[in-house]
Amino acid sequence: MAIDLEAETRVEASADLAVDGPTAASEPLTAITVYDGEWWISVCRDLGISTQATSAQDAFLRLRSAVREATEVAAENGIEPGEPMTDAEVEAFLRSHQGTSSIQIARILD
Repeated sequence: MAIDLEAETRVEASADLAVDGPTAASEPLTAITVYDGEWWISVCRDLGISTQATSAQDAFLRLRSAVREATEVAAENGIEPGEPMTDAEVEAFLRSHQGTSSIQIARILD
């Protein structure tokens, strides 16, 4: 069963959440944040990096920081900062959402 992202998501992007400076990617990275019944979990599907927190906002802010750190370390070592999640992995992640509020999608890097 396919997940209708248009019907099930609320897009939240704001300039103050953008990562800038030497770690900025050439293309925007996307964060998806879901509630698993206990934690808000935010994942960057483009790099396969995830974080968790007690609020959606904190999970996203932690993810932004983790992506920044991963891209800095990767640049220093000449390696990729992560690997993209497969569509099946993203679908399984989306299905873990148990909250009554919408799944949240936002840009990490602009």
